[in-house]
Amino acid sequence: MANSRELLYEHAPLTEVIAEIHWALTPLKMAPGAAIDPFYPILEDRFTEQLAKGGFVHIETRIPDEVPREMLPHAVVRLFRTSPNTWPVYQIGPGVFAANVVPPYGGWSKFRPFLRRGLDHLLDAYPDKAHLKPERIVLRYVNAFGPEHGLTTPGSFISEYVGLSVGWPDAVSEVSKGSNDTSLTGDLRIPIADLPGAFGLVSWKEGTRPNGDKVVLLNLSINAPLASIVDMELWSKTFDSAHAVISKLFEGIIAKKIRPLLGKELNA
Repeated sequence: MANSRELLYEHAPLTEVIAEIHWALTPLKMAPGAAIDPFYPILEDRFTEQLAKGGFVHIETRIPDEVPREMLPHAVVRLFRTSPNTWPVYQIGPGVFAANVVPPYGGWSKFRPFLRRGLDHLLDAYPDKAHLKPERIVLRYVNAFGPEHGLTTPGSFISEYVGLSVGWPDAVSEVSKGSNDTSLTGDLRIPIADLPGAFGLVSWKEGTRPNGDKVVLLNLSINAPLASIVDMELWSKTFDSAHAVISKLFEGIIAKKIRPLLGKELNA
């Protein structure tokens, strides 16, 4: 896939970027839904030590230690920052590693090296790489479109600006008395031709800012399978391809009515 543009804008709606890699866990027959990584306790300790050397000394626990880890497959347990309330961050849990960033976001070219360093730490910390079986990567961009992006009511914004709409029975209009505040929440799942076995997800729903402004939350994500071998270059290329798909989707969504409201395009 061709290199993607950064798509950085003066009034960008971006609120967070999340990049994850998941690896296989061992299911526990006696507890349906439970699974374990027998190397996770050692991994967490080593990962913590490595991040501390790089300045990530502020640790937040997402799930209390008394909760059995086998009940938390692919759930984040620890979050690592350089200091409180700073970004970007790393996260770790049984079967999952994540790197997250919020605005100011300098573009994929700035976030990608941070993600790569975290993946390097993951591999260096994992006790027995022969037992590390990657399953998939997930890349997600979360956007919040508000009044500054043309939103008056969420329902009309989603259909008129984003171009996502469905028809409904006349009874809906009759019950709502023709209100233009009808809300459309949903998920659009898309197979990704350039990433065999991968799918994209375009999700949208209403939200509210602390100041009371209504927003439309638009989540663009790619879930791509991985070969069950440790291959850092493959992981990096898969993340790059996922970013290129998300960039294409985002650019298509903002192409008409929204684009003029985002201001000038910025350099990475």
